[in-house]
Amino acid sequence: MLKHSHILRVWAAHNGDMGRLRGELLAYRQVAEERADAAAAHAQAAAREAAWRFSGVALEWSERFYRDEAARIDWLIDRLEGER
Repeated sequence: MLKHSHILRVWAAHNGDMGRLRGELLAYRQVAEERADAAAAHAQAAAREAAWRFSGVALEWSERFYRDEAARIDWLIDRLEGER
């Protein structure tokens, strides 16, 4: 079972305000992009040091994770707006 606070809000959206939900999702998307950018910057720094190779790979994974998360939020907003 996936427990994700924003998806739980979507699940219960029929009880709330869609404008507020959209705002929360956009804010979460912004955080995901910021985290992806930070991970990318750290990965670039790690690439300069051979001993940090594995840390760099983990940071690259983190960047991809957060970029994927932002893309899923875009998809989710499009999907919700299509349901109106």
